Amino acid sequence: MATINVRFVGSFREAAGIESRNYEIERDMIVRNFFQQLINEFKDNGLKNRFKKVFENQVHDFLILINGRELSTYGCLDSELKDGDEVTLIPISHGG
Repeated sequence: MATINVRFVGSFREAAGIESRNYEIERDMIVRNFFQQLINEFKDNGLKNRFKKVFENQVHDFLILINGRELSTYGCLDSELKDGDEVTLIPISHGG
């Protein structure tokens, strides 16, 4: 098993009701599979539908950072999470 810390920013923090949380995951779990764990946890609020976009490869309205680096610098949603990683979820807001 591995432990990662997930930080929820902005409206994600409000919807989750927490700022951050440690998660126990299978060693070398990929990002895409971790989101299934989040969907199961937050199935009763708006986060579920936003997180489901990961499986449709349509993550356009939030950023996923791993250890402070945007996920695209790691390659893709199939990147492995390691023990001690910090995942930050940041919603993207647009205004006019």
